[in-house]
This record gives sequence, C-alpha cells and structure tokens, in this order.
Amino acid sequence: MFRKLYIRLSDSLGDETVRDATERGTQSAGAPADRNRGTDEVRTRSELLTETGYEPDTYVEKLLASNDGRLRQCSICDATRLSASTTSRLLSEMEADGQVVRITTGREKVVCLPEHAPDIDRRAST
Repeated sequence: MFRKLYIRLSDSLGDETVRDATERGTQSAGAPADRNRGTDEVRTRSELLTETGYEPDTYVEKLLASNDGRLRQCSICDATRLSASTTSRLLSEMEADGQVVRITTGREKVVCLPEHAPDIDRRAST
C-alpha cells in the first residue's frame, strides 16, 4: 500500500527520490522509531534540498497536499528519508509557523495541513 502511495507521490511531484527509495524497499511505516539508525539512506535537510530542489518545509507541504492534506509523521520520515529526530524538529518548526497541525493519536502523530485538520473543539463538545 505504501509503495503505491510513494510512487504516486513521486509522480505528482515529478521527483524520482521517493520512487527510488520505494523501489529499494525501504522499511514500512510500521517499523520502530529508530528505523533510520545505522542506515546510509538517512539524509540531512541540505541534502533534501539539493536532491529535490525544494526547501524541506515546502517539500513536506507538497507531500501533504498530494496525500489529501494528511499523513502519519512516520510516513513523512520515510518519504523524506530524514531521521526521525530531524523530521520531528522540522515539523515542530512548521507547526510553530502555522504551516501544519500535528494531532496525537495513541502512540503516533498525524500531520495535517491547517485546512485539512479536524475541528477537535467541535467534536469534543458533542
């Protein structure tokens, strides 16, 4: 399922990076949080910029937009090939700037574009 999602994403962004990672058989989104440790596939923010031509926050926004405005945080980590820590810091910065909204659901976080975030207050009052 995730393989098709990443291929569709790479086609919509015109970016071979996501397709290449998927075809190499990166770990699934259900892998443990330290899934990037010890692999040579982890890249830095500057490498993401160089390889994709997009600033990391712009890349994440495009990633979200091509997936109905919502993705699990671990899926963003897998698609960008940033470490879990770097992805978390990037998303924290984006959240502080109002670019994304993160919602904790159990042990994972769902990242949404603001216009796709559920109205938590309205649901809680019913």
